Amino acid sequence: MNSSTRRSRWAAALLILILLGGTAMAVRLVRHHDVQVYGDAMAALGNCPQNETINCEIVNTSAWSEMFGVPIAAFAIPTYLLVLGLVFRARRDATLLAYAFSIGLLAVLYSGFLFWVSSTRIGFLCLWCMGLYAINLSIPLLTGLAAWRSPAALVGRTLRDLGSWPVPLRRTAAAFAVLLVA
Repeated sequence: MNSSTRRSRWAAALLILILLGGTAMAVRLVRHHDVQVYGDAMAALGNCPQNETINCEIVNTSAWSEMFGVPIAAFAIPTYLLVLGLVFRARRDATLLAYAFSIGLLAVLYSGFLFWVSSTRIGFLCLWCMGLYAINLSIPLLTGLAAWRSPAALVGRTLRDLGSWPVPLRRTAAAFAVLLVA
């Protein structure tokens, strides 16, 4: 096994572990949101101090914490599971790493928007949310290492495929839709 293969496998394995942890974090945030909004508003999210900068309860129950009536953290669950599936299947089809990379870039952009909303509109940050932002950042970094291709090549491949919708992209889109509904 050459160093390139070892590096790719190491990056993929690390990403898998990070995504599993991220899925657990997202589930915890969704549960906390639902309990806070629809249940016991006194339930606290552990390991998140409350001070003049950080308050997970305020961020996770603000008007910005939902999209279409669904907690924003809930969208991380199908995203992370989809990227997990893409990384596993990339051994057979390396194109899937380009899709995972592009999904990661979109997640990073959305994380940047949510960070801006938290810091400017809500006035507080959430440590748990920032953990998800870091996980989102790991997706393009580690898929880029696993693919060992330039970011431009990975995004370019995804954009070309969006123009023609080949079978792997259709399967990826269908899998995301199923995971999102579930």
